[in-house]
Amino acid sequence: MESVILKLFVLGDTPRSRRAIEAIERLCTQADAGERCDLTVVDLEADPAAAEEYNIIAAPVLVRERPGPMRQVVGDLGDLERVIESLELPFASPDL
Repeated sequence: MESVILKLFVLGDTPRSRRAIEAIERLCTQADAGERCDLTVVDLEADPAAAEEYNIIAAPVLVRERPGPMRQVVGDLGDLERVIESLELPFASPDL
């Protein structure tokens, strides 16, 4: 099965950024057996060019790069069921 490739864009080391990182890391660890979730975190303060490359205008943003087509969800990423549904992730709803 194809890996799920996620890229999380945050803006600096803020409480909101840390919450987004923790939530998506939890999501990846809860992935169904047989599903592989590769997560890359990009700090837009350290890499502002990434915002232009991915057309990011707000943070946090979670982008599903693979499987295609690319999809993204913006804002509060704590509602993992909404994240799964919005990105059409092949994960079961988390027990969090």
